[in-house]
Amino acid sequence: KIPSSLDPEVRRALIAFNKVVDKYQKDQQVIFADKSETLRRGYAADSRRVRAWRTSRKCIFSGCTRDSVPKSHTLPKVACLDVIAEAGHVATPEYNPKTGRVEVVVTGVRGASVFPGFCPEHEALFAAFERSGSMSDERDFVLQMYRAICRETVLKQFELDNIEHHRRDYLRFRDSKLKELTLAELGPETARSVNLSGLTMKWSDWRYRKICDEIRALKAQLQFLKRDFFDPATKDVREGRKRRMSIAAYSLNSTIPVALSGLGGFGWRDATGRNHRVFAILCVLPMPTGATYIAITGPKRHELAIESYFAHYTQIPILMLNMIESWMSYGTDHWFVSPSVWTAIRIDAREAFMQDYTDTSKNVGDECPHTIFNQLKRRMLARLGEAAGETEKSPAGMLLRRELSKLSD
Repeated sequence: KIPSSLDPEVRRALIAFNKVVDKYQKDQQVIFADKSETLRRGYAADSRRVRAWRTSRKCIFSGCTRDSVPKSHTLPKVACLDVIAEAGHVATPEYNPKTGRVEVVVTGVRGASVFPGFCPEHEALFAAFERSGSMSDERDFVLQMYRAICRETVLKQFELDNIEHHRRDYLRFRDSKLKELTLAELGPETARSVNLSGLTMKWSDWRYRKICDEIRALKAQLQFLKRDFFDPATKDVREGRKRRMSIAAYSLNSTIPVALSGLGGFGWRDATGRNHRVFAILCVLPMPTGATYIAITGPKRHELAIESYFAHYTQIPILMLNMIESWMSYGTDHWFVSPSVWTAIRIDAREAFMQDYTDTSKNVGDECPHTIFNQLKRRMLARLGEAAGETEKSPAGMLLRRELSKLSD
């Protein structure tokens, strides 16, 4: 209730403000002039996010105070991305703000897989295996997995910074619009003599609550990443060996036309029947030597789960390819393929893959029902068919039939 003893103009302003707030609480779209204003603000936020991601930040290496280069490659450019590129380009999933969908687009390798990560001195940590084009020892894998972990950490911190900026921007916009509506409610003559600079609204509307929920979730995710991945991986890098992180790696003597890096999760049941949710950093690295390195790393406490998971899928090449397709579908969106690999897939199969791609109920322990690498899989199936022989009911025969049904070109 507004006291009657207040200055008449102040009282009229508060009555008008309360009317506007009442209208706003009933219909929170009143602060937007029309749909185009909502879209403009969305595009402006997306543009700011893109610019911020391309801006130098503090070097991620623990204890370093130098500025990062704006474009550190997570996946080595020369030793990895160039191997699968066609005319200097790769295909990758990217969110389209105009359609509100994730779409696979073609992009240049110079800007692919980059993030504002390391200063020039700490960029040099990865120079040896990038120059040689081969992962020759344990330290190479420790460094590459560390680099992948750093990108996930920088990305999560960036998302948190971005949404905190969005919260501040939204409150400024909302309060400014409510004051505009209040002045309109007062009328032009009264509005000229009223100062509303001190008026603010403390009510938490659904947009503000949603933003706050996202901030809390991102803070928890960032804390988890730092505790379980970044901090122990940093210590392993300083010592040059895997003591706190478990790394499983496999070298396939064939080029798989995908480069991938990111976080994925799967369920695992231990010998006592207890269920665990396991998160790990996943990497696929096609190299100039013709080999492809597939690696997975996670906290030491999950070593048995990671080794069991990896051992299952690395029994034969076709299972390994299935695992990678699952990583692309249900794990990370940070992957790059040869453009011809994607365009060789039927349009309906591409659409089915992208629809399944958004299914958050699945994880990298689930089999992807779609084939991405049709040409490579056909060669593997031909060899599997020779091994299966005439026994259709053998494990190899059943696997052969199932995989043949998934071909999508």
